Amino acid sequence: FGSSAMQQLLWGACGRGDAHMGVGASGSGGRGLCYQAPKDGCSPCVGPSSSCCAWRGDGDPVHERDWAENLDSKDVKALVQRFACADCTRTGGHFLANSDLPPELELIHKDTMCSALRANESMRSLIVGDVSPQASRLLAEAAAQAAGTHLEEVKFIGRRADDALAKLLGMMLRPVWASPPRLRRLTIAHPRRNALTDQGGIPLVQALAENTQLQSLVLFGTRLGDGTAWALSSALEQNSTLEELVLYGKCITGRGVASISRLFQDGNCSLHELVLGGTDFRNEDACELIRAVASSQRGPSDAPQGPGRLKKFGLVNAMLGNDAGRAVAAVHLFACGLTEVTLALGRATDEVAAILANSLGALSEEGSEASQLAASFDARLSILRLAMGAAGDASVQAFHGTLERCVSLEKLELATGASTGIATPRLAAEVEATAAGCPLSASSPKRSLIVHHGFGSYLDEVIYPTIMLHGIPIECDGL
Repeated sequence: FGSSAMQQLLWGACGRGDAHMGVGASGSGGRGLCYQAPKDGCSPCVGPSSSCCAWRGDGDPVHERDWAENLDSKDVKALVQRFACADCTRTGGHFLANSDLPPELELIHKDTMCSALRANESMRSLIVGDVSPQASRLLAEAAAQAAGTHLEEVKFIGRRADDALAKLLGMMLRPVWASPPRLRRLTIAHPRRNALTDQGGIPLVQALAENTQLQSLVLFGTRLGDGTAWALSSALEQNSTLEELVLYGKCITGRGVASISRLFQDGNCSLHELVLGGTDFRNEDACELIRAVASSQRGPSDAPQGPGRLKKFGLVNAMLGNDAGRAVAAVHLFACGLTEVTLALGRATDEVAAILANSLGALSEEGSEASQLAASFDARLSILRLAMGAAGDASVQAFHGTLERCVSLEKLELATGASTGIATPRLAAEVEATAAGCPLSASSPKRSLIVHHGFGSYLDEVIYPTIMLHGIPIECDGL
């Protein structure tokens, strides 16, 4: 799953980042990386050496000579051609590796790259791999200025993403420019380690107090901590535009989590999705956040669908255990209008698996407190991911019968750190039998079950890529 999802999402129809700039991943038989159908006598573009054209919204061709004729470097010219002509129609994403960037790329090329990015109507997301810090900043400035009608997202997923990049992006997100910032989605992330700390995280998130365009922010940094969490919570008190927030920092402690919890306690949070992760905050901190989210969901709101604002919620922490799971059940979090819940609890055991299975099943028990609460929301839980590092076969067995009772649940993912797989076939057979007994209709969802044996591998292959690559549709066969 991991490599397949990564490859589909990062490269999609644009070709591999390590391929020749004029050749798609499918080879000569597929559609090339740089091609547009000829129009009005314009030659087709089939590679860096050809005459290149992209199309404006009015149908007029934009030729290479309009924005690249004065470039001295052949490699820089090829990169500009790639930006303008890459065919990203299937996924909208275009990936750049370090090998794709010529060493002579400098600040003087920024405006040309910006024009080329604007010319490409199929590119919605620019994904920057492990490039140099200087190249990251240059690409960030070009992409931020080019963002608008077509380009709406930039991702920096390399390990060398640093504070200087975050500070620059924070500056670019402020509405102080002649042309207001129009970037809608931003990611700085790496599943293992990058150079992002509070020194860059704080000025970046402070820009949200003034920005009215950004809708999704993913910050996944090895050394992000309480400073970023506190600055973020303060900025969000004045921001009603940001809808999706993923924040993972290994230095976030209880103080940082408490600042996020206060957003919900004070009713100042307009997020639709929150995923919070780290390793330094503990069960009591997570419990406080869980209670704050549940209380906020039940409170009055101007949201169009039901009284709840938040639709997706996640906690990812290898140090969390049973207490966090008990808190989820105690406040009936599954019944609070959330459509998607992700819990990765590294020290959770079979005991809490049974508690969560009962809490899930209670959603469909007539007259139960959970079912009555769930009925007050238009939205129902449809996706549940549970990863429990100290759980085994008994945890898988605990969910037998749950899908049959919880009719709204479309997808259940279970990951355990100590299971052998002996209970999985029975659960899978139960899912198939349930689907066979409930013919599909517009109101009956197709059920999906994934059981992963291994907590750490589930984080690496599913949770972290899902968080890190948040924001672009994935098209994977066989999932």
